[in-house]
Formats: sequence, structure tokens, C-alpha cells
Amino acid sequence: MVVNDLQGQLYAGVVEVEITPPVGVPMAGYGARKQNSAGIHDPLNAQTLYLRLDNEQLLLITCDLIGVDLNFTTRLRQDIANELDIPHDHVMISCSHTHSGPQGFLPDEPVHVSLKDEGLVDITQRKLLGASKWAVSKAEPVSLSVGDLDLTGICKNRNDPENGSIDPQLNVLRFDTTSKQPSAVLFNYGCHPTVMGHDNLKITADLPGAARAALKRHYPDCVFIFTNGASGDVSTRFTRREQKFSEVNRLGFILASGVMQAMMKSEPIEVADIGGERIKVQLPQRELPQAAEIQSTIGKLEEKIKRLKEQSAPHGEIRKVFTQLEGAQGQLIMVNTKIDPSFFATELQFLHIGPLFLAGIPGEPFSQTVLDIKADCSPTKTIVISYANDIKGYFPDQAAIENNTYEALISPYDRRVSDLIYQLTVDHCHRG
Repeated sequence: MVVNDLQGQLYAGVVEVEITPPVGVPMAGYGARKQNSAGIHDPLNAQTLYLRLDNEQLLLITCDLIGVDLNFTTRLRQDIANELDIPHDHVMISCSHTHSGPQGFLPDEPVHVSLKDEGLVDITQRKLLGASKWAVSKAEPVSLSVGDLDLTGICKNRNDPENGSIDPQLNVLRFDTTSKQPSAVLFNYGCHPTVMGHDNLKITADLPGAARAALKRHYPDCVFIFTNGASGDVSTRFTRREQKFSEVNRLGFILASGVMQAMMKSEPIEVADIGGERIKVQLPQRELPQAAEIQSTIGKLEEKIKRLKEQSAPHGEIRKVFTQLEGAQGQLIMVNTKIDPSFFATELQFLHIGPLFLAGIPGEPFSQTVLDIKADCSPTKTIVISYANDIKGYFPDQAAIENNTYEALISPYDRRVSDLIYQLTVDHCHRG
């Protein structure tokens, strides 16, 4: 720790490192993908943002991974506490949720058994610890500005593209050095970042990576940090024109242009204090239907897909029903598999940076849940960060459950889970 800090001055250090796995590793994200990775289109990266104000420190780590489990987070936090004296409550690890990165980081889930890769986990944790130490050594005085804007054209609600909820708000935190140039920009936007499909066998950071690359061309000395938001029921399914890397770049440019607009309109804020808190949570498990009922649902969905194909229905509509079928099939696996009760234990984490409230959610919150959190935390500026510290799957809302969406069918939770996350987050926001 630097002992001659200016009292009341915010310091920040930021580092980006590559975490691309070797070619040939199994890939995470799509059950339909049966082959291992066959190449690298663009690197996977991680960013470490270190903040210090007087005697308090915060560390936010972001990774181009589908997710990490709480064991990964706990181990890395312990190493950071030992090496840097940053308390566990003040370290958050979030993931972009790329579906074109490595398997090996996920826990065993109710629907499938993970292919744990301890070697890859170990080297990645060592890289993140090293990047954290490097970021601490680079800390310098900064000012913080905050901007936002509603951004459309990238994603829609994937179950109801015309009327379903999305959170269009793009949030930007801009950290400027004393030379008035940005050294770090954190941008938060809710979307399943899945332009590339299951047939892609090249490692890629997908949409967030393309956005960061576009931004770096304008700000080569700045580190851009992506965190996901309301992603559970939102994706590019109804906005992407094809599933090619040219389309990744097109949507990445749209996201990057939004970030630059928000940067230009950002307003400075005073940061009087920083801090963090974690709370343990037991997620409520739902009662699953009988196997015969699920089998009947599977049969009906298979017939529906057949009819839609015969009618030459739009691909998006067929895909929506196909994902329902996948959800029902996953639900059948859950019925036939005894779920380890320890799976439902996790945590929520809350960071504050002056008047900003950052809520870390350990999975995939739905749009309406996030919109409700933001509305009921007002006037506090609230940023919801999904895939934070753990990955416990989809947290469906009532609309998803009533419509038997893929996310609701594949989830081991009912409506209580979104209510719990909402209530705990709003309570802690108002508690300050």
C-alpha cells in the first residue's frame, strides 16, 4: 500500500491480460456442440480494476469466460487477501458469458456434469492474481465520471421479441487520469453475448470482445472493461442477421458507439468512500413435474417443431420452440438426477463507489427483475452485474414460468428466486 496518498483522493490501477486457452480444449455454452475448439479467432482477455481511497481498497476482475464457480472465486480471493491485503468482501469477479470459450470452469450443474480442467483453472487464477498485483502497482490519482444511454439494435427479449422486457440502459464508468485522458472505462450492458452459434469451433470473446477492440482503436491507451447485466432472457437471436464474425463486428461496433456516446456525455461525481459487502444466500429449489408429464410436453414440442418447419416458419420462431424442447429435455434430466443440495448455496455481493451501487448477481437475472431493482433503488444509481462470483443458472420471473420458456424449464428454481434477489438487493441498496 502506498503510504503518501492524498487524503480523499481516488486512485485507480488497471491491467488487461490474455487468458486464451490452448487450441483443442472442450468449449462451453452449447449442448449441441460436440467437438473441441479447432482454432482461435480472437483472444480471451481479463481485466483487473483496482481502486483505493484512503484506507479502503476494491478490486473488480472481469473475464472472457462463460462463468466461474464460487470455489474459484473463494480461492482467488484468498490469494488476493494474502498478497494484497484486500478483504474478500471487496473483491468481485465477473464473466462476460461468452459461449465460445473453454469448458473447465463450471461447477457440476443439475442438468449436466462439468468437465473440470484443473490445469487451466490454476494458470488462469495465477494470471488473475498477477494482474491484480500489477494493477495495484499502477494505481494513480483519477477522477470518475458516469454516463448512460438507452441503446437498441443489439438485442431483444428472446421469448417475446416484440413486447418482452429488456433493459436498454448502457452504463459507463470513466476513470480519467490527471491528464484528463481515460485510463479505464467500465461499461455494463445486459445481453447474452452469443452471436456465434454451436457450429463455431474457434475461441472468441464474441460481442464484448468486438466492442472492446473497436473502442481500443479510438483509445489505444485505455483498458475497456465489460460487465453483463440483465441477460437471462435477452440475446441477439432476433437482431443478428447471421452467425458469422462479420456480424459479431457489426453488433460490436453498435455497442462501441454507444459506449463512446456515454463517455462523451458522462458527468463527474464525487467519491467520498468505497466499500463492499457479501451475503450468503440459499436459493429456493422448486418442485419439478413428474417424468410422464415432462415426456408429454416433449412430444408436443417435437410435433410443434415439425409443423413449423412444414409451414416454413421464420428461423427465430422455430429456434424459440426448439429451445423450449431443450429445456424440457433438461428438466427430465433433473427429475432423473438427484441434485446436490450444496448447489443452491451461493452469495450476493454489493459494492459502492461513492454514490454508485454495484450489485453482483451469481447467475442470469431476467430483464424485469433488473428493471425493478433499478426503479426501486432510485435515486441511487444502480448497476447490476450478472455472472458475478458464481454461476447458478437462470433466475426466471413469473412471465417466463407461465410461458414455459426454455429458461424456466431448465432452471431448478421458481419465481421465489427472482423475488429473493430483488428484495435483498433493494434492501441493501437503501441500507447504504
